Amino acid sequence: MSGDSFTLYGWRLSWYSAKVRSYLQHKNIPYIERKPGLYRFWIAMPRRCGDGAAPLVVTPEGEWIADSAVIIETLERRFPALSAVPPTPVQRFFSYVAEAWAGEFWHATALHYRFNYPGYFPQWRDEIGSLIGWAPRFVRHKVVDHFHSFMVKATQDAGATPESKDLVERWTAQQLDVLDAHFATMPFVLGHRPTLGDYALMGPIFGHLCWDPWPSKNLIDTRPNLKAWVARMSRAHEGESALVPDDRIPETLQPMLASFFEELTPYLERCAAALGGMPVGGPYQTMSPTARSEGRYPRLGPIVDVPFAGGTIRRITLPYSLWMLQRARDELLRMSVEEADKVRNWLKSMGGEGLLAIEFPRLRRIGLGAGPEIGPSA
Repeated sequence: MSGDSFTLYGWRLSWYSAKVRSYLQHKNIPYIERKPGLYRFWIAMPRRCGDGAAPLVVTPEGEWIADSAVIIETLERRFPALSAVPPTPVQRFFSYVAEAWAGEFWHATALHYRFNYPGYFPQWRDEIGSLIGWAPRFVRHKVVDHFHSFMVKATQDAGATPESKDLVERWTAQQLDVLDAHFATMPFVLGHRPTLGDYALMGPIFGHLCWDPWPSKNLIDTRPNLKAWVARMSRAHEGESALVPDDRIPETLQPMLASFFEELTPYLERCAAALGGMPVGGPYQTMSPTARSEGRYPRLGPIVDVPFAGGTIRRITLPYSLWMLQRARDELLRMSVEEADKVRNWLKSMGGEGLLAIEFPRLRRIGLGAGPEIGPSA
């Protein structure tokens, strides 16, 4: 590691690496980027962080930080300027929910346009093969085949099936059109600096749609304001940094809020309902065969029906998604009575009270999953 630089272990085609990379770039935090390598990904990371996954950030002091939400939360304490967390209550709560929505509800879009469209495979193969760039070609091909089989199944599990193709593409067009129209009015989601929602959206939009040939040409290049936002999110911040005044959520984001309350909320309700039938310490499916299972629910829960673009898709449930909701609700608990009442009144005015009514046990994050909040954290 060089001097005071952080090290980002990630991939160019990785959803959550894109989220963290954008954060480091935009806040001008010194870092170098490396690919994780097979030993770090399959052995060292599961031992130290619970799972092998990108991104991983290693601090100049040698601390390992995994999970994009935790990485940003940790670095915010060290680099408070241009904070990703708004100071006012409604915008702050909105940002945490936007982070959960962008991180947990865009799976069908991102995976559909990567694995169900042509052209992605050569660069994807090269990225995954770089895990063992030193190995003979036939060994690299076996590793790539393992990952590819996992991701093809994950695409189906996320709801991106042949039967749901029209719904997924309709939903994607709706969301990208909303963002393109919004970014015609202001540079970032909540004003003149990025917040958690911006960084989270860079995951599926930059990590998948901008990198794969077909969506880059047909979804991003055709929306100039969205494309300009991606460019702003990929460089150090310039100019003013004020957020929308009076703790308001811009009217241009109303369709996004509709997805929060009419699609994300029912999905999280189904995750909570599924949790009661999931054992702790059972099989735990990730791309890393050495991932630990003890103390947590299975990473993948049952497949359920979820409202989507005016129809219904069938997608996997993820206990981790509930941990992301818990983060947002914990932020509400840290607010003063007056601030929390303001958030609750805003939610009521939007028809979003359901986000606060979902019942599930307290969770702790373990790697890419979650377990009951009992005993020491991993």
